[in-house]
Amino acid sequence: MIQGIYGEIPSGLRLQRSFTGGHAIYLEGYYPGNAKRGIPEAYYVIDPLGRPRAGYKGEWWPASIVDLFATAFGGGRIPAMWAFPPGGVPPEVVGPDVVPIPDDPPGPSVTPNPSATPEPTATASADPGVSPGPIGPVLEPGDLTLALPTPDAPPVEHPDTGGHVLIPLFDICIVNPGLPLCPTGLEAVFPAGAPPVLQLPLGPKVDVLFVDSDRANVAIVGFTVDPPATADVKFWVQGQSPGAVGHASSMSSINLFGTTVLLARLDVKAATTYAFQAVAGNGLFAGHSPVGTFATGSGVESFSVALVQAAAPVFKAGTGLSPYSHLAEGALLRPMIKIASLGGSSCGEPADYGGTAYCLDQVDLGPLSSTCTVAKVSYQLAGIDAESVAVRAFPADAGMTPGGVMPLDGVLEASGPAGSGAVSVGCLGSGMTYYVAIDAIGDDRGVLASQTIVVP
Repeated sequence: MIQGIYGEIPSGLRLQRSFTGGHAIYLEGYYPGNAKRGIPEAYYVIDPLGRPRAGYKGEWWPASIVDLFATAFGGGRIPAMWAFPPGGVPPEVVGPDVVPIPDDPPGPSVTPNPSATPEPTATASADPGVSPGPIGPVLEPGDLTLALPTPDAPPVEHPDTGGHVLIPLFDICIVNPGLPLCPTGLEAVFPAGAPPVLQLPLGPKVDVLFVDSDRANVAIVGFTVDPPATADVKFWVQGQSPGAVGHASSMSSINLFGTTVLLARLDVKAATTYAFQAVAGNGLFAGHSPVGTFATGSGVESFSVALVQAAAPVFKAGTGLSPYSHLAEGALLRPMIKIASLGGSSCGEPADYGGTAYCLDQVDLGPLSSTCTVAKVSYQLAGIDAESVAVRAFPADAGMTPGGVMPLDGVLEASGPAGSGAVSVGCLGSGMTYYVAIDAIGDDRGVLASQTIVVP
């Protein structure tokens, strides 16, 4: 763990761009770089400001940036301490540049002056995952909020008919017309002495416990059904007319303190307000929860990846904030070639990916790089404050050189605009499997979306 000045890190790498004070980060790995390919030395950094629950797992930073961050605080030296697993043994610190910190002499303790601290990414409360007040749970990565309506909620204007639709979903009112927001008709009047009205048994009791999210574009509704019955969660975009009703894409259950809680997965869009209702049973014997709402936070509106063949590709390397192989704007990099396809030609930089040997020094392979497969990535983000978007293609199998070094130059990286765009990244190695991912530069959630592709 090293201490430094956060403001010395370029704003595109800072997870809170407005924060420039003292800060500490973790270093989990080191890469010696590749001078021939222009890949710098790098550290794998885990910034505590990142949100692991939302997908942040750290990233590679050039070593020069990490050194500047630390030495700015330490006056030319790097303030550091070791972290090791509980029960483990700390490493032996050696080297002439390591200056031990002397023991403090006995005496009264001194309270340090308060210093600037980064803004928290989430607010803790007595009930984890639930914010105080009537808004409802604060969720990551979608930052969903839950609110149940009051019986006197105002009607929704219906632009097509000029009337009012209390709930833009007729089947809910048909199943249970007694909902407070359903249209009402005339009360039935039975003459004296008539046979007793048939009393149908009530449907199961349905109680919504929480709405949460464990990944982008997914909402999880937890609810109970008593007695047990077939259940579902219906949801629709609030205020949209005509409204399309969605259903849970999958259902599961957990045992929570002796109670069976049903979990409904809803596939949702970012930056959208939804209404929902949990239902159980069938027909006249159905139960339901009150109609509630939740709002999804910033995230990915759309993301798609297609493999295409590049016509007359231009090969040129660029620069970026990471030690990956960065493409120049409008250009590509020569693909890695299977050593078995070189026809006896020498390879100065071999690496093994998933048991297959590839040659990394593409620049020397000439005509063999004329065929170029690229991943064309289209995306649209909503509500994300970022400087740009990094589009990266990671080999599914980590490469390993004969010297036992994991090469980062096998990861291809291109830049795209912050809000939406279409970016091509390549050339991709034939026969390889890649994870193609997008990451908003300056956002604290790490990878926003990814897709696996197999290159023919």
